[in-house]
Amino acid sequence: MEIYELKDRKRTVKVFIEENGHIAFEKPWKEIEAELVLEKLTNDDSNQSLEAQISKFLRNIHKDDKKFLRKIKNKNEELYKIFAKMAQKREKRLSEKLLSNLSNSGEFVQKQIMRRIQNKVKEMINKQTIYKRSESRWVDPENEISVSFTDNEANIQQTSWHIWSSNGKWKGNDTLLKVTLPYRWYNKIYIKGFAVVDGWLILDIIEKIDEDNYKVIAGKQGRGFEVYPAPAVITKKDKKWTVKWIKERK
Repeated sequence: MEIYELKDRKRTVKVFIEENGHIAFEKPWKEIEAELVLEKLTNDDSNQSLEAQISKFLRNIHKDDKKFLRKIKNKNEELYKIFAKMAQKREKRLSEKLLSNLSNSGEFVQKQIMRRIQNKVKEMINKQTIYKRSESRWVDPENEISVSFTDNEANIQQTSWHIWSSNGKWKGNDTLLKVTLPYRWYNKIYIKGFAVVDGWLILDIIEKIDEDNYKVIAGKQGRGFEVYPAPAVITKKDKKWTVKWIKERK
């Protein structure tokens, strides 16, 4: 059995983790359950004990797991690592469940749903983003968009290649913007209204800082037609979201 100690409001909280993964506290479970019931009745968790907060995390009913994990990290690094792995496994199970649900809904229905979402994203990119696309008076360029979903990391890249006018005198470019989004993107980003901020496509959330601030990965314009994923912070002020790019280390 491993014992982890955390300081919380002038008291020491002990967390016991047995070899089988079972977690226990010195504080009786009846008292913890009472706290959780009171929270439901009063909708107030401001004075909740750390044991009750951990219990909510273990049951996956915590309002903000990432904020909770940061709190644990500040109190006990080793316990944080254990809880962070639990959160990652939980996220993976949710992604696998979504994939399973899509598979079980039937291949035809699955394709319909995904095609509808992909077309919606393509339309949004065409109308709302400010990425450089090919334009020419003498050549009729094609600017293609490819959208796919994955349970892995998000990605965005744009490639271009030379084309010539029908008479062979004028040179231009065709482009392909290839976007790969995590399955959680639709519920976590699109539905919440910040899929495109300041003309940039938001690909994934790295960290929820608070309700009006998120650390994200977004598609950033590079040289020429280049587009690549880059870290940024989006902030909501006066009901409008804005992007601030995080300076990348060289």
